[in-house]
Amino acid sequence: MASGYQTSSGSDLDSVFDPYVQGTKPAATGYQTSDGRDLNQRYAPLSFGSAAASTGIKLASGADLNTLWAATGTASYYTPMSNATLSRSSSSKKGAGTGSINLTSDSVTASVSGGEAPYTYTWQKVSGTTLTVNSQGAAATTFARSAGGVNTTSVYRCKITDGSGASIYTGNITVNFTHYRLNPAAIVDHENIDVAPSYVHAYVGIYRNGSARGGANYVEPVSSTVGDGFEVRFDSSSSQLTYGNCDLATVYTINGSRTIGVTAHQSQIHKPTITKLSDVRVRIRKKNGSWLIDKVVRVKATCLGGGPL
Repeated sequence: MASGYQTSSGSDLDSVFDPYVQGTKPAATGYQTSDGRDLNQRYAPLSFGSAAASTGIKLASGADLNTLWAATGTASYYTPMSNATLSRSSSSKKGAGTGSINLTSDSVTASVSGGEAPYTYTWQKVSGTTLTVNSQGAAATTFARSAGGVNTTSVYRCKITDGSGASIYTGNITVNFTHYRLNPAAIVDHENIDVAPSYVHAYVGIYRNGSARGGANYVEPVSSTVGDGFEVRFDSSSSQLTYGNCDLATVYTINGSRTIGVTAHQSQIHKPTITKLSDVRVRIRKKNGSWLIDKVVRVKATCLGGGPL
């Protein structure tokens, strides 16, 4: 029902002030509705909105009723924050180089329902490796780290604080970085010598598990399938490269054993020594990337005979 009180312009007070929802009510006004309730129970306190035009209805103090309550459509109430979420729960990035590799995660955005502006955002590490927060204090950020030859896992979340000082936490984002460091020193010359009768092989070997012939790792961190993410190419001007399972000037995924080299074969002891050698250009890269290892090594195979009888 209407309040039963009209402003000087003829409007009922119910159309002038927002209804009460919350907050401290003013003292009794002396004006009551037909059910005996004072008007101080009926409308939103002015602190929640803006003042209405003068009503022409005065309090005992002489002040207008518009000094007590918020005008229609202006009252705004605080709703506690809830549903704090992140736009993604994980980000995984891989990079490769011969030194430190700089990696940056996908962007993640924190959001929340309720509360009141302004909001502040504090990104916090929950566990794992400490990362650089590129936009600390902002709702959206990326994470970064520079390293070489390691896998890292980091878990972060965001603390959101609103204008009232209340805080809430989002769920977590897991950031996985793989910093592949390639090692050119692992690709080395190979010289092999044996006596006749025999086949003597000298070669370059690049393997799926991250190792090269000679035992050193051409990439770190290693795994049984790390080579699946890398490619190799062999080049040479020599016509003596007859050993191995690769062709020259061809790019291969390192998803198995990739070898190329020379063979010296002498079938009889009392025959001249045979030597085969070649310089081989070896290039390795992350799939479809730029060449990160580019070096020339020498393979030399010698089968020792004994000369004529």
